[in-house]
Amino acid sequence: MRRRAACYSVRVRRVLLVALLEWGCGKSPLLIAPPDDLAHTPDLAAPLDLAAPDLAAPDLAAPDLAAPLDLTAPLDLTAPGDLAFAPDLTPPVDLAWPPFTVDAGAFCAGTPAAGTCAAEFFAAVAACFHPSGTCARAGRSVCFSDGPRIDAVTVMCGAPQWCIYQLTWIADGAACMTDREDVRVQYHVPSDSHCYYAGGHQLCADSFGGALCDGVDFDYTLLDCPDIQAIINPACATGVCPGVD
Repeated sequence: MRRRAACYSVRVRRVLLVALLEWGCGKSPLLIAPPDDLAHTPDLAAPLDLAAPDLAAPDLAAPDLAAPLDLTAPLDLTAPGDLAFAPDLTPPVDLAWPPFTVDAGAFCAGTPAAGTCAAEFFAAVAACFHPSGTCARAGRSVCFSDGPRIDAVTVMCGAPQWCIYQLTWIADGAACMTDREDVRVQYHVPSDSHCYYAGGHQLCADSFGGALCDGVDFDYTLLDCPDIQAIINPACATGVCPGVD
């Protein structure tokens, strides 16, 4: 009995061992059937269809290029080039100030301004602007009873402490001189600068003593000459000028 029981036990162990080995290899009848949702697993054995879409390579054929230029032949350098548009090599324009056409003569005679650029500048203006009648001042404008006048126009006023004016000295319908006046207050210090233009010449001066006549420094006090003051600052009583508000 003991031998038969032992043999039976050995056989059972062998059967179980074989069943376990077959279960590990997927052949055992003891395996549980797969669930229904795996019944439609795609067949991965079939190869993918790579024919679509049409991925044919585009036609990259180069355009038909004519035969390249023959670069072996030397260039003909014997014929001169077209020099019709050669640069103009004439001497540059003389940018010097034009000469004064009016002889200053006795203008500002007996004053430090005599014979200076300032005297020559305003002597030319005086030849054009020489009023002889009484005058009236309306703001910055001045009018004379015999016709000449000084018209003043406000160019801009950026603030109560800074304004720019354009003054024109007119006689017989012609502009004899213009002045661009810059009036401002900086750090509580008033300043007044002028740039006069006449006959292609320029004279600039400011209340701090800087002055240039045709680009050359000169003493600002030269403008104190009575002949010059009669033009730039005529002594006129306050009044009314036609056409001036």
